Amino acid sequence: MYIINGKKIASDILHDIRRTIVERNVTPGLAIILIGNDPSSEIYVKRKIHTADKAGITPHLYRFKATDSQDDIIECIDFLNNDSDIHGIIVQLPLPGHLNPDTLIQRIRPDKDADGFHPENIKHLGDPSFPQPVTVMSVVECLQNVLNTSPLRQLADSPYKGKGDVSPLQRRKDVPLSAAIMCKSDILFIPLATLLSRQNIKADHFTELNKKCVQYDILIIALGKPHILTKEYTKKDAIIIDVGISRIEHNGTTAIKGDADIESLKKHAGAITPVPGGVGPVTVALLLKNTMNNCLNITKP
Repeated sequence: MYIINGKKIASDILHDIRRTIVERNVTPGLAIILIGNDPSSEIYVKRKIHTADKAGITPHLYRFKATDSQDDIIECIDFLNNDSDIHGIIVQLPLPGHLNPDTLIQRIRPDKDADGFHPENIKHLGDPSFPQPVTVMSVVECLQNVLNTSPLRQLADSPYKGKGDVSPLQRRKDVPLSAAIMCKSDILFIPLATLLSRQNIKADHFTELNKKCVQYDILIIALGKPHILTKEYTKKDAIIIDVGISRIEHNGTTAIKGDADIESLKKHAGAITPVPGGVGPVTVALLLKNTMNNCLNITKP
């Protein structure tokens, strides 16, 4: 089984970001709005700050109490929208129950959107001159890695080269692949299915794990249920992109688990993203890439 190394993919993206920042002599700024003290959010924000520093992007953290009002957050976003030192803005999710994430995300200036969630940017899905949705694009980057392609379906240098027609990766480019996307909402499914369809990959949506998934060449799972995906639901040599993250407490320690059970799948699946070390690092790198691109677009003559 081929392990899709998200840390290596992210490292390559960050290298390009650093090089571009030096070449263009710019200083991108990323504003992170953190509300409350959710332990997972604290870890993710710390990671984003550390990675931004390494990439040459200046991070700015804005903290709010879990009880602060939506108007307080909106006032901060409006300030950041007009701050010339800020080129990317994110609101760390999840939010306290009294806050509306859609309202806050849509308040961010589209050209300062770092997560790529703003509806105006979703209209330009796949156009690199606009901020792109980072979770969606991290899945695409991981698929590009395993298919060793740009665009996705150029299979000549695939890690499966020479292993016959058993793997879905060995299909001719004119033969479509199939993908099952398992997630609760359309937020991930619709843009991801749109991008995959442009690469001759037909995607279907499942809100839960389903026995029908065994028919698909590619499984993309984001259910947040640790180790729910086993070989019984998986086609031989399938590609698995694991977007699920669960924090498991046991005997005073915390472990990060994905939705896929690698032990069950290691002699069955063709390729998989590990958790941690798969989609997560790529998502952070792409968030920083959006921030850098926003800076270049905002500051260009």
